[in-house]
Amino acid sequence: MVNENAIELKHKRYLIGIIIAAAIGVGLSAELLRIHYSAMANPDFDAACHISETVDCVSIATTRYAVFFGIPNALLGLLIYLLLAGLAWLQIRPVHPIFQHGRNAIFLIAVWDAAYSVYLALISSLVLKTLCPYCTGLYVVNLAILVLAGLTLDPWREVVEQVQEDTKLIFQNRLLFLVFLALVLAGAGAGAVQYYRLKAQRDQLIRVAFGQTPISLDLRGDPAIGPDSAPVTIVEFTDYECPHCRNMNKVINKILARYQGRIRLIVKHFPLNKDCNPALKTQLHPNACMAAMAAECVDRLGHYPEYKEKLFSAEDLTWPRLAKMAEEVGISETALVDCLKSGYGAQQVRRDVLDGMALEMESTPSFLVNGHLFWGYKSYDDFQAIVDAALHGTALPPD
Repeated sequence: MVNENAIELKHKRYLIGIIIAAAIGVGLSAELLRIHYSAMANPDFDAACHISETVDCVSIATTRYAVFFGIPNALLGLLIYLLLAGLAWLQIRPVHPIFQHGRNAIFLIAVWDAAYSVYLALISSLVLKTLCPYCTGLYVVNLAILVLAGLTLDPWREVVEQVQEDTKLIFQNRLLFLVFLALVLAGAGAGAVQYYRLKAQRDQLIRVAFGQTPISLDLRGDPAIGPDSAPVTIVEFTDYECPHCRNMNKVINKILARYQGRIRLIVKHFPLNKDCNPALKTQLHPNACMAAMAAECVDRLGHYPEYKEKLFSAEDLTWPRLAKMAEEVGISETALVDCLKSGYGAQQVRRDVLDGMALEMESTPSFLVNGHLFWGYKSYDDFQAIVDAALHGTALPPD
């Protein structure tokens, strides 16, 4: 009897640890959810976790990896942590025999959370190449819950028997079975509703944009990638120090690869810096003006596509690094300096900024797709839908 009490006391300590870890997870998830919706609504939104270009929660919160079947990962995480805390509490204060072996359910959920954390961590490091501090905190929380949940388990042979008992209990008790079925259907239904709600919002955005009179801009002399004869022209207003623009560049590169020969990308510069952009009142991005001017000169000298990728991936956009990257793509520092001294880069950037101001632009990235205006960062799926609509000459992509 003493040994059983000792085991129960040990389990209780671990379960309390799970509740504490889940509470931390709820707090981090709630903050990430706030960041997700704020960043999606306002491209200029910033948060304390935006430490640098490669240590940033905000840019990750707006990527397609931040949602699971249309539902923000942060919202799913918040609900799962509440579920884990509830299950752990019901182990300490059981109210029904079905919760007798709830530790097994906690462990299975913890395994799923840990596996999904590994997936997201790999995406963050290998694909997005950005560290999300709050996400990393959640990975640690998930690992802690997995370890604590594992420590609460009985020997594996007993666990298998317990799972069999619980399964029989659910299917033998009509009410429990109906509750279980209702929860499964409610979860699936909520995911489907959220997915189709977001799709409807996207489709409405496309309808409105393509329903407007196309906007015409002078594109002569602007950096361009893709054939002149392409049926779709994308004009992007960008800033090389803008985190959303950096993520958008990855999306655009995938779009260009998917629709080879059918898209022409035109780049216009809209640096978020008052030194070269009268629409701004601050130097939001201190090196953006010089980076844009250097890009215009490198384009004139014939190596823009390679230089663009270096600009969007560079941590440092001060002059020494701009000159070094130009040399790496085949442009000497002397040639770059001569072009800048001629005023060509400044003149081109000034023209782009005036175009942006005429469109009442205040943030980047923004786009014209065959003359139809779209604001802010777009996920790959959303941008693909816009391109498909333009390719088919319809207000909506084909089903």
